[in-house]
Amino acid sequence: MIHGDMKLSIVAICIHDDQAILVAENGCQAWFPLKTTPDPGRNLAVHDGAGTAVTAANGNVLSSGTDGSVALTGPDANGALTVVARVEQRPRCTGARVKNMQSEREVAIFIANGADRLL
Repeated sequence: MIHGDMKLSIVAICIHDDQAILVAENGCQAWFPLKTTPDPGRNLAVHDGAGTAVTAANGNVLSSGTDGSVALTGPDANGALTVVARVEQRPRCTGARVKNMQSEREVAIFIANGADRLL
């Protein structure tokens, strides 16, 4: 998608009031007014990976990313887009046994999160 000078690969989009709000493959959240030209200040990096979903209500936006994060964003007192809250959920694998797992990818993920291959 090209909107003005911005080139974004959109992953998820929602419409709220007179704005199109999206999360992109680069983890950015962007707000585009539907009736006027875009304000480049309404673009904010909120995820360390690609966005996966986005929804809006009451002037705030909730989005999720492939990095396991969920971010709540909205305008600050001056109207600039800001992250209000952000959380990341990571699997906890301490003590998990992966000796007989078949998928090397799953084994790598579990070991990276504290599992023990030798158990």
